Amino acid sequence: MVYYWQRRFQALGLVGLTTQTRTDTPITMRVSVQAMMDVFQLLDNNPLLGHYRVKMALDSLGYRYGHTTVWQMVALYKQAHPHPPREPRVPNPAERPKATTAPHQVWFVDLRYLVQIAGHWLYSVLIFDGYSRAIVGAGCFDRQNFSRIVQVFRHALTQWGAPEAVVSDHGAVFVALAPCLRQLDIQWAPTMKGHPWQNRAESGFAIQRRMLDAYVVGCTEREQVYHRHAQFVQDYQFWGHWAHNPTTPFILDLIVTAL
Repeated sequence: MVYYWQRRFQALGLVGLTTQTRTDTPITMRVSVQAMMDVFQLLDNNPLLGHYRVKMALDSLGYRYGHTTVWQMVALYKQAHPHPPREPRVPNPAERPKATTAPHQVWFVDLRYLVQIAGHWLYSVLIFDGYSRAIVGAGCFDRQNFSRIVQVFRHALTQWGAPEAVVSDHGAVFVALAPCLRQLDIQWAPTMKGHPWQNRAESGFAIQRRMLDAYVVGCTEREQVYHRHAQFVQDYQFWGHWAHNPTTPFILDLIVTAL
């Protein structure tokens, strides 16, 4: 393109750098009626096809149109066959995460793939208190099985006592843990399928898990990962929300008095 404008300047000078306003050629003048009929028939039979597959179909029929032209043909079809508007989705209060008003009412637990060492995954188990965001239980293991989950929960229950409910997904280890929780009078509240945001360990508290990734990045040995995982738990054990700070009510009283 640069050489093109350079040649125009060398041939015509500054006048050669000016150009006339371009006007788009309508697609009806660039595409035959038969090609449009073939596209419309193809999309009638397969309405979900995108322009890439439509182009492949046209290529197989002997047409040679560029991607932009094919995209315009698909857009014309969609304009002629508009989808009915979707009904607005009414929020369902039952789909919200479980609410907490005091520490250790609800714990949120998640097991996730952490890092791969020598071709084998290491897994992280984190249990968050839904009120204070404190990490009440944690573990880093080379396997994701029932005994590891029980080990983390046993340590958490010994240190903090039993919560009212535990929220997790429908993982096999959590399904196996449910009878143990019921024996301790702890409600197991699994998230609804397709609603991962109900588990705050996967949604609201996910930033802490991202920080854990920063701790273990670059680790090449398992023992190093175990050490970094324990260091993360120690650093973020009481990373609470400002609203849960004991001095917050006093600060709010001062603000109200000043106003």
